[in-house]
Amino acid sequence: MNGNGAPSGVVSDAQLILIAGPYRSGTGDDPDRMTENVRVMESYALPIYRAGHIPVVGEWFALPLVALAGSQKVGDEAFNEIFHPIAERLLDRCNAVLRVGGESQGADLMVRLAAQRGLHVYTDCATCPAANRFLSLVPDRISATLGLACGDFSLALASASARRSLLLASVICHSFGPSS
Repeated sequence: MNGNGAPSGVVSDAQLILIAGPYRSGTGDDPDRMTENVRVMESYALPIYRAGHIPVVGEWFALPLVALAGSQKVGDEAFNEIFHPIAERLLDRCNAVLRVGGESQGADLMVRLAAQRGLHVYTDCATCPAANRFLSLVPDRISATLGLACGDFSLALASASARRSLLLASVICHSFGPSS
């Protein structure tokens, strides 16, 4: 094993990879459909991790902060103050973006910003270095739901789960400097 937790010789440099996909697009702001969209994005995290990288989903950072800011519904002022801006700040720390799912203005924005910053942009898990051997770990059902975007807005409530997400965000932000 190397220092990144991957088998020796598999990955020489771990990348912090933002998994970007639809959250609200096509959901009609239905919380269950948004939750499913987050789960779709999260399903790529384990293969990326096992390939020696550090996966991150912007909703892990945004939703707890949105709730703490007092947002009452998706798209209100508190939500808009945080949701996309936190992803843009997070992207400053990332080395790459994995674009998944269907139509999404927010995910497309992350891809454009990543390209402008000279970051790697992957559109398939198999194109991530060393990730192709883990592709079979991504559930088959995901291919049928990639057009959806998920994320449980209620998950963002200031709960133990939200506090753990904020702790994770703090650890990641302090562990990685801006990408070179």
